[in-house]
Amino acid sequence: MPADDRRAGARTVEREQMDTIATRDPRGEVRLRSGTRSRELDGRIAVSAGESAVIVDGADEQALWTAIEPVLRAGVRPDRLLAAVPEHGRAVVARILARLDEHHLLREVEAATEPLPALDHLETVTRRPAAAARLVATTTLRVRGSGPVVRSVVAHLNAAGYARVVEQREPAARALARVERQAADLTWRPVAFAAGDARTVVVGPCDRDADAELEAAVLARVARGSALEPVVEPDTTAGSGTGTGTGTGIETGIEAGTHTGTHPGTDTGVRTGTADAGGAPVPSVPETLLAELVGAQLALAALDSSAREVEPAPPAPAAHYLVTTSGLVSERHPHVTLPRLGRDGRVLDVDAWAVRDVVADPVALARLEPVWDPVLGVVGEPLPLDLSQAPVGLAALVDDEGRTLGGVGTTTAAARVDVLLDALRVATGPAVHRAGSLGLGVAAAAARADAVARLVERSDLGWRPAPLDRTRLDAQAHRLHTSLTRRLGERAAVGLAVSGTGLCRVDVRDADGDLLGRAVATSPAAAAAGALLRAVGRVQWHESQVTLVPTDPVLDVLDTRTASVRTEVDAWARAAVAAGAVQLVEPDHADGWGGVGVHAAVASWT
Repeated sequence: MPADDRRAGARTVEREQMDTIATRDPRGEVRLRSGTRSRELDGRIAVSAGESAVIVDGADEQALWTAIEPVLRAGVRPDRLLAAVPEHGRAVVARILARLDEHHLLREVEAATEPLPALDHLETVTRRPAAAARLVATTTLRVRGSGPVVRSVVAHLNAAGYARVVEQREPAARALARVERQAADLTWRPVAFAAGDARTVVVGPCDRDADAELEAAVLARVARGSALEPVVEPDTTAGSGTGTGTGTGIETGIEAGTHTGTHPGTDTGVRTGTADAGGAPVPSVPETLLAELVGAQLALAALDSSAREVEPAPPAPAAHYLVTTSGLVSERHPHVTLPRLGRDGRVLDVDAWAVRDVVADPVALARLEPVWDPVLGVVGEPLPLDLSQAPVGLAALVDDEGRTLGGVGTTTAAARVDVLLDALRVATGPAVHRAGSLGLGVAAAAARADAVARLVERSDLGWRPAPLDRTRLDAQAHRLHTSLTRRLGERAAVGLAVSGTGLCRVDVRDADGDLLGRAVATSPAAAAAGALLRAVGRVQWHESQVTLVPTDPVLDVLDTRTASVRTEVDAWARAAVAAGAVQLVEPDHADGWGGVGVHAAVASWT
């Protein structure tokens, strides 16, 4: 590339990066976030504050950083900063500024504001801390609920500098406290809530304001995952230790002394269940500290909401919450809400096959991870546990009803995806099953193939037996057959059935005639490989010397996810849709599953 073109390209990139920063700051001046440190680290310079960090590497880049750092700390317009830098270094400085901006280390230079206790926290969460502080000083909040968490959050919100904090005492069951903001029209808007019991408390959302749907979903999840019932707390005043016994407030064990142990692996050294001279229970220290911590977390969630008011940003696909245990350990957890798939939806035509999407199983698992969050997940975590992983991959998942679901795949990752999608199929409920066969997949093609294979498998297509030419099977089918009959010692029969639709079906049965595996495809080789995979997985599970899972899990005998089966069934489905024989629908609300990379389709005969 000619030198002039390179310089022009560098100027274009530089200008775009500066425009991005300037657009976010109306005044145009930026500064380093307060508390940002710059230190040498293994021959490089680390620029960091809190959990954010940028590495400045290379002699030229480090020299430029040393020159611009004092100016950035004082505040400067990015274009003026670039103008003061030699031309050969402007692209480097533009990249440094862009990285600082990306990692939330730049702040807008604002007019001075009155000192506010929460200003230091606001500095860490927004580019416009002074504007957020002014908003806090003019905002009225309401805290609903009763008990120690409410008292704690009210105290923290007052200390943070909010203009007015109204306490409204009311029974709140598993919602320990709700924080609401008064809008300009004098209505109350949800901000954050705390829910849980003496064992686990969920606070948030951390990255968006609450609403009725989010709260209902979290409360439902907390209720499913908790073994403790709420305990009615006497209506007491702070620190009294006595009450009327009327039960007008709701307590969940945080202050009532119902928790008699410590968090696993911790030793708080604190006794519980003590009483004062009058016999009334005295709040034990862990529970009192937990309530205090949760109140502080709710107050921080309110401050973060005020920060978002002055600097709106689209939230992540999954809401995040702080989950705190009785051992006072707090961690951030995602909560995915998967809407129930509808009966109706968008009919797919042949244009849907124009997009070819293939997602590797490890990539799919990374996107699906919020689905099995241990506290707020929709389903359990798919794990290999002590299951044998040869000759095929196996995974187990325990659902909310205590059943063990089994997954099979060519690899452990594929088996984990398999059982996870089966668990999600159960979680969707029966609504879509009446209209046709529901298919789920980590790609659109996989969901279509899953739906059509299940539709075909349960339909009478005039199947008739046909001889299976073993010489026409592929290497995968031969390996699986050898593993099943020789390695695992199963006396299995492999049978082929064909129909006039262009599809064939392969069944693998044991010596008693019980079905071990089944698959449909357009070629006997693909169908045999899929059916044998399921059969090997089922027998391998039974033969595994397992202690952590039952030997007879809920395991689907139908294969729809083997690559060859998926490809052939999806191609057949396209032709069937074009001919008007099959209808494929993307059910209503399926787009709500896209955040975790799950696609859905419903297949039915026309």
